[in-house]
This record gives sequence, structure tokens and C-alpha cells, in this order.
Amino acid sequence: MTTISLHIPSEATKIAEAIAQKGGQAFLVGGTVRDHFLSGNRPKDLDIEVFHLASETLESLLANFGSVHLVGKQFGVFKLTSPKENYDISLPRRENKTGKGHRGFFVEADPEMNFEEAALRRDFTINAMGYDILGKTFIDPFHGQEDLENKILRHVGPRFIEDPLRVLRAMQFAGRFSFQIAPETVELCRGLDLNELPKERLFEEFKKLLLKADRPSLGLEAAKMLGVLEYFPELEALINVPQDPQWHPEGDVWTHNGMVIDEAAKLRDGNEQQDLCLMFGALCHDFGKPPTTELKEGRWRSIGHCEAGIAPAEQFLRRMTEENALIETVKTLVAEHLRPAYLYGDRGQITEGAIRRLSLRVSIPLLVKVAQADHFGRTTPDAIAREFPAGEWLLEQAEVLKVRDRQPAPILMGRHLISLGMKPGPEMGQILKIAFELQLDGKIAALDQALTWAEQKLFEGPVNNSMENSENLKGRFSAPARPEEMNTDSSHEIGSPGLKYACRNCGQSIENVPYCMFCGTKQDNLIPQNDFTALQVPWHGDDSESLRRIPFGDQIEQKIERKSKWMKFVAFVHYFVAAGLGMTALIGGISGEILFRIIFLIIAGILFYEGRVLWKASNYFRLVAVTDEADQIYIAEGAEQLKAFFLLDSIFYGVILILVFFLERLGNG
Repeated sequence: MTTISLHIPSEATKIAEAIAQKGGQAFLVGGTVRDHFLSGNRPKDLDIEVFHLASETLESLLANFGSVHLVGKQFGVFKLTSPKENYDISLPRRENKTGKGHRGFFVEADPEMNFEEAALRRDFTINAMGYDILGKTFIDPFHGQEDLENKILRHVGPRFIEDPLRVLRAMQFAGRFSFQIAPETVELCRGLDLNELPKERLFEEFKKLLLKADRPSLGLEAAKMLGVLEYFPELEALINVPQDPQWHPEGDVWTHNGMVIDEAAKLRDGNEQQDLCLMFGALCHDFGKPPTTELKEGRWRSIGHCEAGIAPAEQFLRRMTEENALIETVKTLVAEHLRPAYLYGDRGQITEGAIRRLSLRVSIPLLVKVAQADHFGRTTPDAIAREFPAGEWLLEQAEVLKVRDRQPAPILMGRHLISLGMKPGPEMGQILKIAFELQLDGKIAALDQALTWAEQKLFEGPVNNSMENSENLKGRFSAPARPEEMNTDSSHEIGSPGLKYACRNCGQSIENVPYCMFCGTKQDNLIPQNDFTALQVPWHGDDSESLRRIPFGDQIEQKIERKSKWMKFVAFVHYFVAAGLGMTALIGGISGEILFRIIFLIIAGILFYEGRVLWKASNYFRLVAVTDEADQIYIAEGAEQLKAFFLLDSIFYGVILILVFFLERLGNG
């Protein structure tokens, strides 16, 4: 044992003191100690192992420092959340392999084990060190500090093979710390079967490698050496695939791919989801080269490899995760990763519409990052000089067109065509599509332009084969034809263009109409009309900022259903109280002047009206809930104003209570 000093929070010392008072001993363990020797900084993760103390005593003691969650009674693992820190606190435990997979273990806490015996279950020597918090002594039974100094990753003992996940941990540690793996550890790793592992555990190790390593390529080289690639054939296929030395003097696709992910790691910005898309996009970007690479006229070509890489990228990712948003984004990055270079090469002929359409498919800044990593991940002169004008040019163009950080939204919407007198139907969707294409090309830039174009287009004649002549088109119109002639009432009954839904097919925001105005899909049974014909909600005209976007899913649906039922209950209470107050005032159940009866009747009327509004609002929220197949829903912000009625509830109830109290005192006086 060696005496050293670690920078640890004062609260951790207080916890250790409390443990010692009960007869226990607290050690910092695992990555907490390892990271101290690697960086010298105060540990971010605080893992504490407690010896010579029963689980019940430890749990009771920890409750004095914050919220305690017992992960597993037989494991003896606690999560302590205090106002200052988060701790993983555990008892030493025995683990015996009983079956396949990460759940095939018998685990039993044993607080009377000694430190060396407890450390035998650890994976690598660098993770098997400990620090006595109060004694300030360092314990290293398996020479982990020596391996840290020599940058060697070595397993602790023969029980290493009980958990196949340790192969991937070796991969990500090698990448994160730039360590070599001991030959005897490599031999053990090559005999482990990763098929036992659930995909979530595979994903977590790749995630740590790609998000934490400065040079993730070292982890991939370790994976190659450890035999991991046989479980990921999309990666293995990159090895020895030749490339044209003019464009890729660095070597084969595997070599290039490693350089690309190292370059991508330099572009991470701390946004985990964006960084994951970037890193997996870089990792998968050339998955299409193995099936497309061939020697043509003395040069290696990979024609069509961007599109060919989409399917293997999805196969690779689905082997580890079902995060559809991540998978779809990576697929798009793979398909488009050469687009910045193509656009820049033809910049004299490229239209604004091409860039706007690109922004609809992918985030341009994210795409530029992947393309830049691809460009710098080679040894050509311009890459060595760190020159990538294509990326800078595309970002500048996107900024000018205002699509760098957001997608262009349609100017002309279905409600505008309805205001012109057009009846909803598939033809409306065709007109809106054409208008949006013109907008992307810069030929429509404002609503007044869009309305002028739409009015002219509508009276010109058929817009598709389903319309035989212009008379059919005119038949879809109904007066009034101009917005200024329409009813100016700020409310609309349900079924009017005031309320928004989402198309079941394309997910676009649509009005309450039989057909989607974007794709023409018929909206069967979207709303039980008999429930909602009387509902009125405020509408704010053409102001797109008055719409609030709400992500839809099971939790949102359940929340909306609960809100609907709660509103009905509150409405019923309003009716009940209003009826009681009204009857009391009319029958004469209260004492006092006629003025008090009038006040009670007024309050009863207000509560009755409020109850009526709340009852209608409950139907509105039910309406939202029934669109359970939509990916997202747009709700008029005016509906949010209904929350004001809940505030009125409390005000009126307060008035009632004050009046009842006052009248009782008056009557008894």
C-alpha cells in the first residue's frame, strides 16, 4: 500500500467517516482511481465500495446524505443522489457464471471479503485499483498502475472470459487511452462469443468509443485484432478494398475509414445526438465501396458507392440499436456524403433550388462535417494542407438562403387555397406540391406571390389527369372566393380550416379535410364528427408562429386522454356548483338582501358558462388523442388559452367561499 492524496469532494469524505463510525471501510474503486492516474484531475465518476458493513445499515446511513435507490438487493448496489454529487456505492460481491449472456450470473454481496478477493471480478488491472478515503492509501493488488504507465491493457484473471462484453470494453479502452492489449488478453478475447450479448450492450461500447476517444481508429484496429469484426461484416468488408492512389494515396478503404473517423472526432461539439450521427456517419460512409469497387481502364473506381452504402449501413446499425432517428440520419449522410464536393464542382450551374432541396433531406452543417472528415481522412496535398473549400462554400450558400439551420417551410398552405374557394381533394395536394417546388426554386418568395400564382393556376384548368376540364376545376369552388369576403369571426367550428391535424401517410400538417393537401391520401375516420361539431377554438389566421409543434407518441396520447377526462370532471363540478348556487338563490335558502341573491345568480351563470367551455375543450383534447397514427400534431396556440379557464376556476371558487363565509356571519349576527 502507498500513501497518496486524491482530490475528492468533502462530502465523499463525510460519507466515509459515517461508514467508519458504523464499523465499515470505504474505498474509491474502478474508473475513479484509474482516471486520477490518467489525467490527475478530480474524479468525475465517484464509485465507492464499502467493506465490513451490512446492506441494511449502509442503506440507512446513506439516506442521511440524499436520495438512495437500491439497484438490486442481492447485488448490494446503491445509487446515491445528493445535492452536490452522484455516487455509485456498492458492497463487495461474488459473481459465478451460471449460463449464457450478461444475465447468466449468480451474484451475492459479501461485505466481509478482502479487497484483493473482491477485485478479482474486475475486468482489467487498471480498473482493479482502490483508494482508502480516510486512510489515504492506494491499493493495487494486480499492478494496475504499472500497466497504466506502460499503456498496457491486461486482464485481471481467468474469470475474465465469463463476460463476452469485455472484448468490446478492450476495444473502446484501447481507442480511448491509446493502449496496447497484452497478448495473453488478446488470446482470451478471441475465444469469446459476442452473440450472447444483447444489442444494447454492443451499442453502448461503440458509443463510448466514438464519443470519448480522440482516435477511435485505434479501437477499430483493436477490434480487428480481437476478432470482433467477424460479428460486424460491414466493417470487415472494408479491409483490403483498393482505392485509386490519385485520390487515396493512404491505402485501402479500411485505412481511409480509420483516418476519417479520427477526423470526425475532432469535429464533435458535445451535443451527444449530433455527435453520434456524425461519428456513425463517418464510420459507415464508405460501406458501399466493397460491392462497387472494380478496375476500369487501369484505375480503381467505386461508381455508385454512396447509394450502395445505404443498406449495409442500416444492417450494421440495426445489429446494435433500434434508434430509428439515428439510423435514418446516418443513411442519409452515407447517401449524400459526396454532395458538397459535387455541388462545389458544378457551382457555376447549381441553382438555389438544389441547395434548398438538400436542406430538406439532411442537416447541411452535419453533412459538411462528414464530408470534411472524409476529405481530410486521406493523404492528398489538399487534405494535408487542411483545405476543403467545398464545405465552406456550401455553408455560405445555405446561410444566404436561410437554410443552414432550418428547413424551408411551405408558404402556400391548404387553408390559403380554401380561402380562395377551392374544395379539398387530391388536386389541392398537386397544386401545393407545385407551389412548393416553385418556392424552392426561388420563383415564389412571399404569400402574396403565392396567392396570385394559385388564383391564376386554379382558373387555368386541370392540374392532373383526374380533372377532365376547367369546369371540373371551377366546380370545386364555393363562395366567398376572397379572404376579405369571409366571415371575420375569430373562431371557427371544428371542420373549418382553423384546426390542424397530421396526414396519416406523409405526416404533413393538414386541415380537417377528407384528403391530404400534400400527398392526396384520403383521411378515413380521422374524427368522430358527432362529438365535435359544436366545438369552437380561436384561430390566428396566417401567422405560422401561432402554431405549436408537439411530438406525438404513446405518452403524449395518454397525457391528452387524462387531460380530457380531467376537463370533463371539472366541467361537471362547475355544473353541479352552478346548479346549487342558482337553486339556493332562487328558492331563498340564504338570508340577506336581494343583492346577495343576484350575486349568487351571476356567479352561477358564470360557472355554468365556464363548465360548458371546459366540456367542449375536453372533446377537443379527445380529438387530438384519436390521431394515434400521426408522427406529430400541430395545435392552434389559441387552444392553449383554454388553460386560462382553470385560473378562473380558482378565482371564482375563492369568491364563492368568501361570500358564503360572509353571508353566514351576517346571518348569524
